[in-house]
Amino acid sequence: MEARVGRRKRIRPGEKGFERAVCLALVEAAADACRLATELSRAPKNSWR
Repeated sequence: MEARVGRRKRIRPGEKGFERAVCLALVEAAADACRLATELSRAPKNSWR
């Protein structure tokens, strides 16, 4: 997992801020999944069934 902001180095387990970085990455992934689910729910349904 790499930091996305600027040119920061990779945060390793045990380093200061690692837990926060993991938490933020999980929150971002969950938000992306929710956005995708919303888009998919609004997509037109297949009419071939």
